[in-house]
Amino acid sequence: MKIKKIKRIKCGIKNIKGKKIYISAVKALAASLLFFALNFSCAVKAACGFSRSALIETIISASRKYDIQLPFLVAVMRAESGFNIGSLSPKGAVGLMQVMPETGRELALNIKNPLLNIIAGAKYLHYCLKRFDFAPVPALACYNAGPDSVRTIFANSRPSFIIPPYRDTEIYILRVYKYYNYYRKVLRK
Repeated sequence: MKIKKIKRIKCGIKNIKGKKIYISAVKALAASLLFFALNFSCAVKAACGFSRSALIETIISASRKYDIQLPFLVAVMRAESGFNIGSLSPKGAVGLMQVMPETGRELALNIKNPLLNIIAGAKYLHYCLKRFDFAPVPALACYNAGPDSVRTIFANSRPSFIIPPYRDTEIYILRVYKYYNYYRKVLRK
């Protein structure tokens, strides 16, 4: 997302000293969107010691670092955990981005730390996108069902992808697209 002229505006996020900070209009929109979306209890917030602004900044920086559209990354996060920091799936996936422990070990990141969980999820999502030529549907299937579940075949010298016939994966892809369309519209305003 490139913008030629970025206006600096005062937003509701405060720095460590409690003063309002100036950030770009894109960051302000993303921050206001994520501020309301990241709905976690005071007990979890106190237990993990991370502020919403730190989470928002990590989401924005991971989006830029791994070249993933911000609405897409947020949509995956919402589909995976519903913005619940302490989310734990029955299969063992952890945190906001629902990263599996094996993936966390491969990436050498502590996925129980919410900030590192976002980075690990973004890095793995980038890997899935890159593996499937930045095609979002097979990348989402890869993220959800694992990299070996999506097959690549070549028809007429063009790659085609076979998505696994898992009902959960199909529902997941549709859910991410629904959230992506919503966040894309919200961030465009």
